[in-house]
Amino acid sequence: MINAPTGLYSAVAEPCRNFNILGMIVIIDPMDGREKFILSNYVEGSTGNLVIIDTETGEGEELRFPGDSGAWGILYLDRYERLQVSTCESYGYLLSLDLKTRTWAKPLKDENELYIWNITLGSDGMVYGGTYPGCVLLRYDPEHHTLENLGRVSDNPLDQYSRTVYGEVPGHIVIKGGYDTPFLRAYNIDSGSLFEFGNQEAEIRQITDEFICTEFHGDFEFFDPGTFARISGERFIEQLELHKVALADNIMRETVKLASGKLAGVRGQEYFVFDPGTGQTDLRRIPVPAPPTTIHELTSDEDGRIWGRPLSVRRYLAMTRKKAAAGIPQSFAMDLEKCTGCSLPGESCICPPIPVEIISYTILYSRGTRLIILIPRRSVRLLQSWSDRQAGRLSDRMAAYGRVGQRNTESTAAVYLVSIQVRMKCWTGMIPFPVSKCADWQPTTNICIL
Repeated sequence: MINAPTGLYSAVAEPCRNFNILGMIVIIDPMDGREKFILSNYVEGSTGNLVIIDTETGEGEELRFPGDSGAWGILYLDRYERLQVSTCESYGYLLSLDLKTRTWAKPLKDENELYIWNITLGSDGMVYGGTYPGCVLLRYDPEHHTLENLGRVSDNPLDQYSRTVYGEVPGHIVIKGGYDTPFLRAYNIDSGSLFEFGNQEAEIRQITDEFICTEFHGDFEFFDPGTFARISGERFIEQLELHKVALADNIMRETVKLASGKLAGVRGQEYFVFDPGTGQTDLRRIPVPAPPTTIHELTSDEDGRIWGRPLSVRRYLAMTRKKAAAGIPQSFAMDLEKCTGCSLPGESCICPPIPVEIISYTILYSRGTRLIILIPRRSVRLLQSWSDRQAGRLSDRMAAYGRVGQRNTESTAAVYLVSIQVRMKCWTGMIPFPVSKCADWQPTTNICIL
């Protein structure tokens, strides 16, 4: 029997590469004084990263987090020239990046929290963040780099989310959260007390010095930021800023405002710049390599091609089933082929094809971001028997080329095991051919028998 290290198990690729942008911000970078569009990228199965894009040149750089998969919250503290990042989904770190040196401070965390959602700067100069699963309010001191738990912001033990926080109201932090029961509350920074205001199911639309605007199913309510009393919003409607843009697919997407007055956002694997004056949208490639992410599913089509996808493609696949000419983004396809490389330069391979009953039991599976080939013992036995019959014709030739150390059937079988190689193509954009043969894609485990 052939030992596994000689060819039974090998990692062949990290083919699922894609972006999953959770947060974004525009700043003037203290390192060079240029405007930068910064994206926080969630990397399933690995460590998240920041993508820093020069809004004028389009050039980009990538900075990996000290830990955790991604981040919803990004906040720039110009006084300290630092970028604060709040992570998810395994550790809930509060990260601090010195932008001049591009170095991270020691990560901070609350031991009971897995997510810190968005973060905001309070009027007291402290940074506040909401969490999951504890539904607490955290306070970060940027001067001393310390993190404090201020306690739960809901009396309902089933509420797990203190999700979004806003620090624009002097002396208060506005908190939107829930899970079992939605709530909208304000935290008094001096007293530590909490109180509700407005429709508890509404979201914060905008906060200024003159008003707090909430939105629920397209209806707006306005509140005085000093008293939280409801006020007429008639004169404030025109002051509401455009923060979402519908592109050609009619999906509304969040944006941030550039110094030019244009709006920047993300559409899947691209970012865009929208000009409100002309209505024109410029789609641009995210200018750093997409990182490898977890291979969520594998399947095969009738031609024997292996298809794989990351988790983030599930929603897109459901959409492509309705479009005959659509492709699948962020995925990969591959073929297994027999190519031992046992011939001399200029000569063709002398080895006969490996029987289909052996290849058909080869298992392709994923572990995290890596694609693995595993040949089970049943195939080894079949291959051993087959190689015994071929040994007389093949052993001498293979040994002559130095491919096998000894002339026996076990070595011949080993050559054939390691000869199953992969030819793979990956797409981070649209696959350049119809995928109708994969229209019946069904969820599977991460194991597929070829």
